[in-house]
Amino acid sequence: METAHRMRAHCSEIFRFSIAEGYCETDPCRDIFLPKTGPVEHRARVAIGELPAFFTMLNADQSARMSQLALRWTMLTMVRSKETCFAEWSELENIGGANPLWRIPYQRMKPRYERLVPLSRQALRLLEELSSLNGALTNRKIGRYLCPVEASKTGAVTGNHMLDVLYRMGLRGKATVHGFRGLASTVLNESGLFDGNWIEYQLAHHPGGMDRRHNPAQFLRPRRFMMQGWADYLETAETGKKIGTRISRTGPFSLSEMQRADLAA
Repeated sequence: METAHRMRAHCSEIFRFSIAEGYCETDPCRDIFLPKTGPVEHRARVAIGELPAFFTMLNADQSARMSQLALRWTMLTMVRSKETCFAEWSELENIGGANPLWRIPYQRMKPRYERLVPLSRQALRLLEELSSLNGALTNRKIGRYLCPVEASKTGAVTGNHMLDVLYRMGLRGKATVHGFRGLASTVLNESGLFDGNWIEYQLAHHPGGMDRRHNPAQFLRPRRFMMQGWADYLETAETGKKIGTRISRTGPFSLSEMQRADLAA
C-alpha cells in the first residue's frame, strides 16, 4: 500500500507537469482513492540472544563464500543491502592508515547525500579475504566491485544472494538482511553509551529536528569508536571470547578515559 501511495504521487507529478505544458487538461490521479497505510512493520530480525547460534549456522553454511562475505560486510557496516551490492574498491580510503573509511557517493544513497562509514578492524580483515576472492574470480586482477558475482546481471552480488544465505539457514520469515540494521540500532541504543544522533547518522537517517544541510562527516570520530564496539560485539557473539570492548544489555561497555574525552569532544 505504501508503494501504491508513492506511485500515485509520482504519476500525479507527471500529469501536473503535463497540464502546465499543455499536453493534458486534468490529473486523473487525484480521483484515485487509496486507503491509508497501516502501522510500520519492522523487518524480521535475529534476536540479540540468538546471535551466537546464528553465527554457528552461518559458519556451517555451504553457500557461495562471496554471498556470505557480503552479508557479513553489511552487518559490520550497518549499511543497506544495495549499498553493499554496488560497493566499489575505489570508494575505500586510507585502508592502510589509522582511520580507514568507506566513502559512499550520494548517487548511490537512498537519502541523497554522501555517506562516510568508518571501518573497524574486523571490516579490514574482511576486505583482505574479499580482495583474495575477488582476484581469484577476475583472474587475479581486482575488479570494480567488492563482491563480484559473474552470474549476476550487474556483475555484483545482489540482495537476493544474501537473503538466500539466510533462507538456507532456515531463517525464511524469521530474519532479513535489513533486519540487522535494526538489531545494531537496538544494541547500540540500549547500551546507553552512544548519542542517538551518532547511531542515526550511521544508519543514514536524518535525526529528528536536525538540519539536513549538516555535513555528513559530523560525528565521524565518535562513530569510529562506536563502530569498533559494534564489530567487537559481533565477534564476541561469534567466538564466545571477549574482544576488546563489549556492549550488552547487562554488561558495561568499557572505554578508556582518553576515548571518553574524545567522544565528549
